[in-house]
Amino acid sequence: METYTWSTAYVDLLKEIDILEMRLRDLRTDLIGAERSYQKNLVKLTASYSGMPSGSGTNIQAMDYAELLQNEILLIEATIERKNETKQDMEKAMGEMQSLERRVAFMRDVERKTTAQIAEQLNYSHGWIMKVSAKVKRLKAS
Repeated sequence: METYTWSTAYVDLLKEIDILEMRLRDLRTDLIGAERSYQKNLVKLTASYSGMPSGSGTNIQAMDYAELLQNEILLIEATIERKNETKQDMEKAMGEMQSLERRVAFMRDVERKTTAQIAEQLNYSHGWIMKVSAKVKRLKAS
């Protein structure tokens, strides 16, 4: 059984931000549809057992739905902002880690630097950083 580590927490945070951003895109698309329905006074006609056509929604319902979507969008935007602040704090803390393995993992997987760039910045040989990098597990964000 794998233990929960700082790298697992970071990857989980990245996935959570991605999921929230997907949901935000979906809500914004729904909002556009609700606003169009409200502006064009679109009422979907459905068959009823009485034989008379009837509407399945009203302008007021479209307006209420749009307001509900806007509130959820605001909530998710605030959550994404808070999660991104946490991500920045974690990246700062990870960048300050002392062990060479963790610094190499951070620079390679978060900062997206090559082993040559890492070696130059940390004043190690390229060959040594390649060996350290090969031993250190990758942060899998996707």
